[in-house]
Amino acid sequence: MSPNVSTSPQWKWGRYAAAVLFGGVVVTVGGAVLVAVLCPQPPWRGLSTFIAAYRPLQSFIFVPSLLLPLSFVVVLAGFHCGAKAEVKAWSASALAVGTVGAAILCLNYLIQGVWVPSLVKEGNDLVGALVSANPGSLFWALELFGYGIMGLAMWLAAPLFAGPGIDRLIRWALVVNGAGSLLAALAAVLDPRWVLGPLGLAAGLFWNLLIIALAFLLFRRSGPRHGR
Repeated sequence: MSPNVSTSPQWKWGRYAAAVLFGGVVVTVGGAVLVAVLCPQPPWRGLSTFIAAYRPLQSFIFVPSLLLPLSFVVVLAGFHCGAKAEVKAWSASALAVGTVGAAILCLNYLIQGVWVPSLVKEGNDLVGALVSANPGSLFWALELFGYGIMGLAMWLAAPLFAGPGIDRLIRWALVVNGAGSLLAALAAVLDPRWVLGPLGLAAGLFWNLLIIALAFLLFRRSGPRHGR
């Protein structure tokens, strides 16, 4: 079965998109690790506990995290530009849905990086309903459903990789990412507390490794051996 996305050596977007996607994961995970080392937050026990351990870095680190949802849009744009005519509807749908997901996530990170510091300075009680330290906050609703929508977008792009070999691996990575992201969003509706527990940490680790693997596969696919 022939691939539905261009394999022309001139179509180098796959490499650019893979590099941006990998960079988005590194920046986001690196920021989380930096905060955990330099100024960790204790488990959520209320607003007073959060304020006592609050440092501005905990909020500002979300601004560079904007790169991750934007990198997904870059990848989906590359898929759409390289898609054959018979699958353009799939790629266009993926790009449209992904743009919605990215908008939700960007708004979420801007709330954390720009608005939360102002609210903390004012001593506004609204802080507790917004911050990522609280598993029942607006942050996690937007985060999980934003990535759930983004996962759906990547799932819609799976039919573009209809071939064998590396295309099959990419296709399954897109499907697993989509299904997993949607399940995580639905699980948060039942009990949002799981996101900051061991299961949530394990799911986050798996998801980041999956996205790194996807970036690697896209990079390899656009290389000399596969891009012909």
